Amino acid sequence: LPEVAAAAARLGINPAILQTALQSDAGLEEALAKVETPRSDFKNADGKTVASRIKHAKRVFSVPDVHGANSQMKVMLQKNGVIDAQGNLLLGKGDVIVFTGDYFDRGPDSKGVADFILNLQRQAAAKGADAPHVVLLRGNHDAFVAGAIAEFKRGEFGQNLLNFIRNGGKQTIESFAGP
Repeated sequence: LPEVAAAAARLGINPAILQTALQSDAGLEEALAKVETPRSDFKNADGKTVASRIKHAKRVFSVPDVHGANSQMKVMLQKNGVIDAQGNLLLGKGDVIVFTGDYFDRGPDSKGVADFILNLQRQAAAKGADAPHVVLLRGNHDAFVAGAIAEFKRGEFGQNLLNFIRNGGKQTIESFAGP
């Protein structure tokens, strides 16, 4: 991947860190696989659309554009009674929390955001019939990441990878590459 390495270096990204972050075992690709398309008519595994889940909800919580700000997101969720101080989901049957995308880029802890929201989904699923819905929609920054991973796997440094890096991807790369 010499073309990718050279282009990354020109943009101030350590090519080795880029490779580590975009490899499938770093978790970034797994996190993206759980993020839904942003159309209201999209049906997930339970056959329900986002719109129908919201229409019949008792309470709806919306979390916009987290951009790697894991600590701030957790404080906001705790202040609104969505989680407790340990990060346990406090919502129940009839509640819906919609994350509207842009989990990555700009902030220092995109990996922490991804790990946390995927954990919220697991907690909700474990509640069985009393489960709230945790909806993860895909934003434009998440699309940049998905496109960047696809290009990286092909050994290309194209527009998606460039958009990703120019829009705060360096912080995401550093977050997923680890210390």
